[in-house]
This record gives sequence, structure tokens and C-alpha cells, in this order.
Amino acid sequence: MERLRQHPVNILQHIGRNLYLLLIPVIRGILYLNFDFYAWLKGAWLDILVVMFLLGIALYKWYSFTFILQRDGLLIEKGIFIKLRTYIPYQAFSLMNFEQPFYFLPFRAVKAFGVTDAFSFSKSDFTATVSISTAKRLRDKTSRHEDHTQPRYRRIYKPSHFHIALLSIFTSNSLTGIIFAATFIIQSGTIIGNQIKDLLLNTISEVANYLSLGLHPAAVFLSLILIGGYVLSVIRNLLRYIRFKISREENELTIFSGAVTQYNYTMPVRKINYIDIKQTLLTKFFGICSVFVHLIGYNKNKRELSVLIPPANKREALGTLRILLPEFQQGQVQTHPHIRTLSRFLIPPVSVVLCIPAVAFVLWLLFPDWLDLILFVAIMGELPALWWIAVKITAYFTNGLGISGDTLTLQYAFAFNFHTVIVPADRIVYVNLRQSIYQKMSSCCDIVVYTNSDFVRKHTIQNLPVEKAREILRNTYHNI
Repeated sequence: MERLRQHPVNILQHIGRNLYLLLIPVIRGILYLNFDFYAWLKGAWLDILVVMFLLGIALYKWYSFTFILQRDGLLIEKGIFIKLRTYIPYQAFSLMNFEQPFYFLPFRAVKAFGVTDAFSFSKSDFTATVSISTAKRLRDKTSRHEDHTQPRYRRIYKPSHFHIALLSIFTSNSLTGIIFAATFIIQSGTIIGNQIKDLLLNTISEVANYLSLGLHPAAVFLSLILIGGYVLSVIRNLLRYIRFKISREENELTIFSGAVTQYNYTMPVRKINYIDIKQTLLTKFFGICSVFVHLIGYNKNKRELSVLIPPANKREALGTLRILLPEFQQGQVQTHPHIRTLSRFLIPPVSVVLCIPAVAFVLWLLFPDWLDLILFVAIMGELPALWWIAVKITAYFTNGLGISGDTLTLQYAFAFNFHTVIVPADRIVYVNLRQSIYQKMSSCCDIVVYTNSDFVRKHTIQNLPVEKAREILRNTYHNI
């Protein structure tokens, strides 16, 4: 059996993260000394030694990591003097992920990630930079060990660019973009000095003053940050999910996506824990939904969205789900909250709506000069609070629990999103039927269902009739 090493570009990966920090003063020194090589060498010898040391460490890490594609599993060896061997059966992989950033294209290299149900929840069990030919061999090995009982034909789903744009718009958030922009600004100060960072911040501040239109500049500045962050997040998601395509062949699902970086996910259907159909209040009004797949490892490294079907008409999305994953079909919901439990849905958001003006009034008494900003923040806070009331009212009508065969359908609202979770009974870790003192008085309960993914996830359906909920669960689990 052939012992394989990573692609030589992995050497540059090891040193690339820190090398640029040393190259900058070296290049600056050359320019400052008018290309006087001996004068530069006299002052930069320490930088050169550190660069050579980093190169040596990178070569050692590359040479000491090998792997062997055996008949039934992957043997990984690390170290030269002290060997650390890890054996992973191919059937243990819940996900194989291959990523090819644009700068890997000239080298014909890809990043390979293999994930199992064991080891770390935040890291892949196998990570290597390999050639395209080695990646194909690795994918063939892991695919060949699946139980091929389904008919040998391929089902392909490719959403339109419009649906990809909807996915980027509906799933983007300002926080992600703000973190991205803040990282860029901070790092710009680290690499090329504080000049660019100060220039960017001053430009944003000047634009805020220009567009203030009588509002407090700080309020306009905050709004610009949020809008800019959202736009960056939308662009990032567009680049991530463009060229999205799903292929189902036998018992395997393959997902392709990416423009700048190309992603290829391969997952056995038997490893999928549950399907989550998500909607917001706005998409629910227009009859649009997104479908997400949950299994251990999908987007573990990048913490991206585990999207299966981008936003589409609900009937179209459910039809596509029946084609791709007939094992996961939405059942009819058999129980909903009683009318007497409506107040339990409304108390939290109504309390927030009433508290915001009270807090704003107290802040105005303490800081009268900041009235404009306090008023702006209070209004901005009231808008999502009022939206939350609408979400809670809708949740009262949509929350429910149903069973179809051995599959449970859970409908609930969490924060501002509506979830319809389709989960086979054997994929559920734990079910908890809980009642507070007040719920006992109105004969209702909360159903809490725990499922496995990268970590244990909790799905809470609030204020269901207790007897009806017990009957449904008793039909599913005879020991309840």
C-alpha cells in the first residue's frame, strides 16, 4: 500500500500565516537602505534566521505527516521519532469535505476534511492538503463502503441565481459583516501601520456627519456600520453559495458550491440526524422557506449554513425534499396550543415593549444631552420588540407536534424564526415533557426534544395540551 504525503503547497500553508509579518520589515529595510545588500544583511540577519527556522518547522510538519488508503479504512501517521497512528474505518466518516480556494488552482491542490461522530466537535478528524487525484481516490474509497440498496440513478437539484440571492439576503446578518470589517481594519493597522485604519474610520465618520440630517452623528454612524456590515455579509454569502448544486446517488448526498473557494461535501444519508425547514415572519407571509440538513461535521470548520435547499416556494421546496431525501417527509401536525395559553406567548414580548420606554425615560433624566441618541436607540429597540409580538402570535397558531410512521414533526418558534423539524425517532437522544406550576393549572406542557449534531441541540415546543402530547409520544416510545 502506498504511503501518501500532503501536497507540497502545505509547506507554504505552515509558514504563510506568520511569514508575512517578517517579510514586511525585511522589504522595508531593503527600500530604506537603497538596495545596499551587505548593509541590509548586516541588520536583518535575525529576521533571516527566524524565516529559516519557520521553513524548517514547516518542512518537518509536512514530511512527518503521512496517510495510507487501506482497503477498509484510513491509516494516519504523524511524527518521525515518535509515531502516532490513527485508524479510521471508511464507514465511520459522516462527512467528507473538499475545499479548493482560488489560489490552490495553479497547484491543483485541495483541502480535504474527514469528520466522524467521535473526536472533537470543533475540528475535523482528518485534515490534509492533497492533490486533486488523491482527493478523488479518497472520495472513491469512502463512497465505496456505503450500503448501495437504492436504485442506481442520480437525482440533481440546482437552484436558480435568484434563489441563491434570496438565501444570501435572508440569512445574512450585520454582526457577521461587522466582525469581518472590524478584523480587516484592525489587521490593516497591524500590517501597514495605523494610517489606513485611521483613514477608514475618519472617512466613515465624515460620511456620518454629512448624512446626519439633523440626527445625532453617533446614531448615523451606528446605522452606517450596521448597513455596511449587512452588505458585506450578503456579498460573503453570495460568493459562498453561488454555483450551488445537490446530487443524490444511491445512499449518498453530494453538495457543490462556491465561486472564490469551491466546496464539495459528500455525506451518507444514514448519517443525517434531522431536517430543519426554516422561515421568518416575512418569508412565511410570502410562502417561502429554506431547508437545512443537520449531521455531525457539515460546515464544522467554517461554521457556515448547513443549507440543503435555498429559499424557494414552500411547495416547491417540499417537492425537492421528497426527491432528494424521501426518508425525511413532513408529517401532519396532530396537536396545537389551546386558546387559554395565548397569554403565555404574549407576556415576554409585551413586557419588553413596555420596558423600553421606561428605560429610555430614566436614561433621559440621567443624560439629558443625549436625548437624540436615546430616542433613536429606543425606537430601534421597539421595532424588533413589536415584531416579536407578531412572531409570538403566529407561533401560537403554528406550534405543534405530529407523528408519521417512525418520524416526528416538530413545529416551534425560536427567537424570530419558525422551525419545522423532521427527525426519525431513532435519531432522538432524549425527550422531556415538562410542566411549570402555571402550566399544570391550564393542563399544558412544553415538549423538549434533544437531537445530536455537532453538539446536542434542543427543540422546545411550548404550551401543548399535556394529554395529547403524551399520547403522541406514547405511540412513538412505548416506555413513556
